[in-house]
Amino acid sequence: MRKLLSIFALCALALVACEEPKTQEPQEAPQIEFQITSDTTVEVAAEGGNVVVKYAITNPDASLSVSYDVDAAWIAKSDALDAAENEICFVVEANESETPRRATITLSYATFSGNVVVEQKGAEVVLPDVPSDAVELPYLSAVYFGNMYGATENDYNYSVALATHPNVIDIVTGDLNIVEEQVYLFLDLFSSVPSEGYNVEFNIPVGTYEFDINDTCKAGTVGAYNTFYYNTMDYSLDVYPEVFFVEGSVVVEKNLITAELVGEDGVTYKFACRSNHVDNHDNFFGDWIYHGEYFTCLTEDKELNLESARIKALCWDDYYVVGKNYWMLSISGVDNEAYTTLTLGILNSFEDEYPVGEFSVASDLHLEQMVLPGFINGHGILDWSWLSWEDGEAPIVDGAITIVDNGDNVLTVVLDLIDDAGYKITGECTAELEISAF
Repeated sequence: MRKLLSIFALCALALVACEEPKTQEPQEAPQIEFQITSDTTVEVAAEGGNVVVKYAITNPDASLSVSYDVDAAWIAKSDALDAAENEICFVVEANESETPRRATITLSYATFSGNVVVEQKGAEVVLPDVPSDAVELPYLSAVYFGNMYGATENDYNYSVALATHPNVIDIVTGDLNIVEEQVYLFLDLFSSVPSEGYNVEFNIPVGTYEFDINDTCKAGTVGAYNTFYYNTMDYSLDVYPEVFFVEGSVVVEKNLITAELVGEDGVTYKFACRSNHVDNHDNFFGDWIYHGEYFTCLTEDKELNLESARIKALCWDDYYVVGKNYWMLSISGVDNEAYTTLTLGILNSFEDEYPVGEFSVASDLHLEQMVLPGFINGHGILDWSWLSWEDGEAPIVDGAITIVDNGDNVLTVVLDLIDDAGYKITGECTAELEISAF
């Protein structure tokens, strides 16, 4: 019996010895979560104010902290305001412009981030009072010529039209869009203040301009030769009334231009316009009067295969005062026994030695670079971009070109263009670039 008990005891010990020790399962690290708990879109008045961004963190890591980034200089983190836990305060500056604006605040934590969009209203538009005895001309058009015509390099010229309809001055050709049953006042102003936005977008400088019968082109004057009143209201007249002036002044304020001028007829004329701001972004398209249904002489798509091709370029600097160099690029050679020339007007960056890259056919001054579409100017001359051959021509109105710099002044130009009837003009040309002196 004792032997049997001993055997049982040994078996029990053996069983215990054969059991594997239990191991503790590793615990997963707590999952971190981060989110913005306040509104993700915030509206702020033009006067400015504070924006408080609230956030929540689940299972925070003591070694991490919340960081922020703002993509606009008019919003800054406030160190003056006491923020509660899990909040960051920002200060929004006043918006003095009448244009609304928006910016994004980004909070980051570990690999997480969240955005808050701040939308700020523009300053209230305050319409100035127009003198009761003045003729109100509601539309302002203008061209900025820089100091081209000024008495000195510090006298800047603004050619202004106040009228009863928009887009009076063609900023490409300088031609005037005069139509029946309208009233116009043309002013030739000289200022000591240059346009920061070139001829693209600017304000007529605030100040008083005295009429200058001698046309000295000095700052603070109104040039006599190009200042006049024109009235086409009575279209039954053989000659529309046109009045030049002998004395007077023009006063420019924010959102108001007033003119009091004495005509050669002895009559005192008073005019007003509730604006001094000019935006020419969408007005850069050549003389609209001479655009027709289509001018192309093509009757089908055209693939250019130019033999002994030449590529020539001439830079006219910032000819249109739009902050870009104006290039005339011509590609010429024999195509199917006909001497053919493709002339391209190009706007390109000041920094580039010559045009390289992709250029869409457009006249939108928002774009960095472009091929300008062809048109016929007021003198009947083909302007900007045209394909010409011995017995015909076609204006380029759409498409794109690609200019590749192969080194050693050799360019490859790839064409994917469209004329005004919809015919495609394609091809490829490689030649040494010849730059002509201006």
